[in-house]
Amino acid sequence: EFNQLEAYLKSKDLKVRIDENELVITRVKV
Repeated sequence: EFNQLEAYLKSKDLKVRIDENELVITRVKV
């Protein structure tokens, strides 16, 4: 489920968003 994935990514300091039907994952911290 997407919410589970989002929670996992947040715990890894990653952010996920949908951009024009593309899944984009960005790093919150360097």
